[in-house]
Amino acid sequence: MFEEVLEQDKKYIMADFPHGSFPIGQVTACTMMQTLFPEDPIYPMVASSVFYIPLWRHVVSWLGARPATRDNCKSQLKSGSIAIVVGGIAEMFMLDEYKERVKLLGRKGFARIALDSDADGIVPVYYFGQSRLLYLGPRWLSKVSRKIRVSLAFYLIGRWGLPVPRPLNLFMAAGACLCPGHSTYS
Repeated sequence: MFEEVLEQDKKYIMADFPHGSFPIGQVTACTMMQTLFPEDPIYPMVASSVFYIPLWRHVVSWLGARPATRDNCKSQLKSGSIAIVVGGIAEMFMLDEYKERVKLLGRKGFARIALDSDADGIVPVYYFGQSRLLYLGPRWLSKVSRKIRVSLAFYLIGRWGLPVPRPLNLFMAAGACLCPGHSTYS
């Protein structure tokens, strides 16, 4: 569900929330967007460490993902829009069975890229239900994982206590485009 229609041939940064223990909603949306908007590419940007994992690097490459470095983001914005899960590894460990939570405090890199690259706007995207599909543990590994920039979770807990996602509906909602440098409230 989109709050407003995005203009064709514009370059957007899709700021996705939440990450969850595994970004199932974002992976699904990535394939859906390529089908719905084939003329306007949206490049998923993922942690560079993902490209060091055998087999998984091939899956994310097949989806069109690129390492989420500042230079790669700016480069991809020249030929299309990009999608970034802003909360990253920190957000993976913030899962709660009863609350939807995001990590936004201190996450300014995507906004800086929008300003530096003359992106046409930032579109907030939220995946309702994403953080309840699987749980990640143990939580004490959060600080170590953030330091080395890769998740070190020992287990994923889902349906029947297995690493199988719970059977929940996911809803994607995209907010109105926020245009960097242009305030509508001035």
